[in-house]
Amino acid sequence: MENSGIQKCRKYFIFKIQDLVNNSYHTLEEKRQESLLKYIEICIDTYDELRMSLDQSKLNRSYEGLLDGLDAQLQKHPFRLLDLYKDDFSRLHCLLKPANGKREKESEKEKENGKGPEIHNIHRNLVALKKKLEAENMIERYIECLLKEQVFSNMDYLMEALVSDLLNMGYSMAYIVEYFKNQQKRFVETGDCEQIIRDMKNLNKIPVGFRIFIKYKVDSETQQERARELLGRHFELVSEEVLPANNQWMQDGWQVATKVYLALDAYKAIDMARKEFQSVKQLFDMWQATQNFIRDDIWYAWEDETGFHKIGLGSVDNTRMLSYIDNNYRKQMERFLQLEKTVVNENKGTLERVLYTLHTAKGYSIQNRFLNFWSSLEYILHPFPKYTIIEKARVIVPEVFSLFYLKNKLNIFWTRLTYCMEKKGYKEKYPALDFFCTDCREGKDYSTRKVISYLLDKEKYAPLLSELSFHIVLERECMELIMLLTEPQKASKAIKEYYEEIRHDLNYIYRLRNQLIHSAKDIDDSLEYISFRLYRYVNSVLSTILYYEEKNSAYSIIDILSSIDATYQNYSSKLFIEEPRKKQNNKEQESNTITEEEGYRLVRPKYLFLE
Repeated sequence: MENSGIQKCRKYFIFKIQDLVNNSYHTLEEKRQESLLKYIEICIDTYDELRMSLDQSKLNRSYEGLLDGLDAQLQKHPFRLLDLYKDDFSRLHCLLKPANGKREKESEKEKENGKGPEIHNIHRNLVALKKKLEAENMIERYIECLLKEQVFSNMDYLMEALVSDLLNMGYSMAYIVEYFKNQQKRFVETGDCEQIIRDMKNLNKIPVGFRIFIKYKVDSETQQERARELLGRHFELVSEEVLPANNQWMQDGWQVATKVYLALDAYKAIDMARKEFQSVKQLFDMWQATQNFIRDDIWYAWEDETGFHKIGLGSVDNTRMLSYIDNNYRKQMERFLQLEKTVVNENKGTLERVLYTLHTAKGYSIQNRFLNFWSSLEYILHPFPKYTIIEKARVIVPEVFSLFYLKNKLNIFWTRLTYCMEKKGYKEKYPALDFFCTDCREGKDYSTRKVISYLLDKEKYAPLLSELSFHIVLERECMELIMLLTEPQKASKAIKEYYEEIRHDLNYIYRLRNQLIHSAKDIDDSLEYISFRLYRYVNSVLSTILYYEEKNSAYSIIDILSSIDATYQNYSSKLFIEEPRKKQNNKEQESNTITEEEGYRLVRPKYLFLE
């Protein structure tokens, strides 16, 4: 019989990846395992810039930060376990994190000029590894990893890396969502995880041509000729006779532009056409000093070997994953307006700027949205006493998230569980879970203390785990929470790793930001999903500030930021020295390792000087 751990991990993959690709519970915004090819490419580009730069000190620090982040990526990447790559990854780890600290001990002059021998060896190895990765069938390697994995936490990183690489290969998120939705549907019908995973080999494609059709109008007779002239440079302008009869797409008064796009899926081709048409519209408006004289329809069409198809642009618009921004904005704006009369002036201007930028972000281009999110982070962290914005971000942002790490996991578990229990017949089928939800419910939310009391007591949580076997994701989340709460040393390790992941991610994001501004280098569509993470960083810091402003409007932003820093230092100093408590016999081994109050403070630490 095949290993049950492997079977559970495969099933977990089939269901959990839905969270990631749909951004359920903000899971996509928590994805920090980037495409390894893309990360290496950024490192190589930065090294090349470093060698050509006249003032290398700042860029060298940026490159060092990237290399630290790359090492962290390599240590979590699923390919590290494959015979094909494990020695390569191990050698790079020795160079990136040498035991004797050699890279850090290069002469100051060599480090300043980026000319140390180790940094050059790292660069050459990265160039070679990139070529090796590009020559391999990456999808086959992921299938190999998926079939072998038997640890849930490793599977989480595997899913993140897989989605990142699928996006980097050129798949649209809309196609990825559809693909894994069909994969889950097939599992429900057949229950054959292994064959479903093996069939992912179909994702190893080459781009094919999709002929995209766009309906458009020019809202001025005097501009018709010029509009068609400009559109004709980018698209083929055709009559409706080229369309299939009874296509139920063409309407009177509209004209048709068409072009063939090479893409891995139709949604990607549609998105490429949409972006190019928007670019032409903007160019026309600048040329003729007009505004929206060329209008495209919200329904695009395409033709391939299977026939003629149409699709609404909303289906390929990834900002729908940020639809909750509008709800967040309304709630935050209500909180801010209540504070407006009492909040101190220096806070008011900063909060207004940040709220406005977040609210208008969905209407920006991907690049401008990314840059505006970063600007918002700069605004809100400006008062914190560090020399540079990246230093401020690398302190405050990981601290905010680390202090909320366990509470966020509780929130997700509770939301997912209560959603499931609302389904018809579930309350009768799972009485222990129904009693747990009823007992812990507190208004529209839940009692953190009560939930913790269940997760610390084996007699209470054993029936829950037994009934949760019907839902592999909930079962895993519950077991993880029990482990983190009952074994503080594991919680300490998890929070520390989480903190470092965010620090490395901020280094990566800051490098992308500088590359976008200073290098005039175009960045691919992955920037859109990275901007989702950046939004979450800004919004989490903002929410913390508004929460404590509501409690006491006399607090300034610097008061709250300083409290975050002090609270995390206090929290981590206690957490990271926690040792497993000695147990003398089997009876004591079954007892709780921490009290309910200790568990509560682990999940919800008290913010110093504010509470």
